[in-house]
Amino acid sequence: MITIIKIIKESIIQAFQQLSGSKLRSFLSLLGITIGIFCIIIVLSAVDSLESNVRSSFDKLGDDVIYVDKQPWDEDPGSSWWKYFRRPNPNFKEFELIKEKAKSVDLVCYTANIGSRTAKYRSNSVSGAFVSGGTYDFAQMYNVVMEKGRYYTPSEYSTGANKVVLGNTVANELFGNLEPIGKKISINGIKLDHCRLEVS
Repeated sequence: MITIIKIIKESIIQAFQQLSGSKLRSFLSLLGITIGIFCIIIVLSAVDSLESNVRSSFDKLGDDVIYVDKQPWDEDPGSSWWKYFRRPNPNFKEFELIKEKAKSVDLVCYTANIGSRTAKYRSNSVSGAFVSGGTYDFAQMYNVVMEKGRYYTPSEYSTGANKVVLGNTVANELFGNLEPIGKKISINGIKLDHCRLEVS
């Protein structure tokens, strides 16, 4: 036991002698270890942040939602384009059929993505605004949070009224400091009024 204590004591003394004898090498070693630890912490923080963002994005999609689409989300569209191009597009009649027959589901929603368009308000315009149309249950299914205004009424939905819900980014670029609620914008020459603002 005494021998082990002596060995430990001599090892510690020798280590301090080496450190004091080669101060530059000791400093560079400690600097390298410190930088390495900080790099690991930064990488882990970035990974955690990325994971949190991905999880929050999937939370918006819903963990209890089934999507029916023409093409799967886990394949490269370039390599399998022709195979899925020949499939028919899901249509509104099929949406109504699912809504009628699927008694165990709470909500059924049909969306049609129009793609990027230019939105205009007077002399202001936003190019590349993504336009999508959805059935009445869209807001409830995707937990749409309205910052200002309100969502469509059942009457507006059933009559196909020209109403629009804008995301924050598009609204800020179109209106700036102006109040967007009640203003009229146009997309592809179609005038849409009573804008609502969605938190995005």
